[in-house]
Amino acid sequence: MKNSSYPPVRKVNNKQSRSVPHIVGSFYSSKMKNVIHYESLSECYFYFFLDLNPNVQAFYPQPVEIKIPTKNKEGESGFWLHVPDVLVRWEDQTYPTLFQVKYEILEDKRQVLINKYCELYSAKQNWNYKVVDIVNIPKVIMKNIKFLHSNRKERSYFKSLVGDIISKVNSEGVITIENLLNMLEDSHEKLMVLPAIYYLIANGSLWVDLKKNINRESEVAIGSIIEQLNILEENRYSENYEFEN
Repeated sequence: MKNSSYPPVRKVNNKQSRSVPHIVGSFYSSKMKNVIHYESLSECYFYFFLDLNPNVQAFYPQPVEIKIPTKNKEGESGFWLHVPDVLVRWEDQTYPTLFQVKYEILEDKRQVLINKYCELYSAKQNWNYKVVDIVNIPKVIMKNIKFLHSNRKERSYFKSLVGDIISKVNSEGVITIENLLNMLEDSHEKLMVLPAIYYLIANGSLWVDLKKNINRESEVAIGSIIEQLNILEENRYSENYEFEN
């Protein structure tokens, strides 16, 4: 898996949606150096989390096809193909994780069947398998994740600002973004410092409370938002199943 790449096995589209249309879109992943496609807001926010998370080495949407056995009305055996949402490789884990991303987890017969065979497939690959439930994540956290993801890109002039920003925050301990801007205004233009602060939060150098809207009144400190981000990966469902070989 270390040097493996998993190109999408199918194109993201609206064709499988009937009563509720999918929300299809894409964004550029700085981690993967590629355009990532999604077909729901749940997927989109989870991919943002993966892109922001420094513990994620790589992630591969729509990575594999898994055969789900079935029988028709005449009792004849067959199968249909299911494509899980994303395969994630971690910095601190030997084995990757295959994820299904859901707005909420509904344990209907179809989903239980999907989970069984996805977990069986994962076990054969030495992968973990998990289902992520997005519905219980506070909306303000999701909004902040989207905002921070849009501020991941480094600008050339940031290098002249980062040292001063970190030094001031380190000396103050905890400080509002507005006060930090005021402390630096003699040597730097506020409109240039603000995106650099957001960049440092998004890239793991500054802490901010994700449970509150990020703005100039937000308090920052030396640290990382990674523990707060992990609420997305921790809000999950996983069950071990017994299989017939």
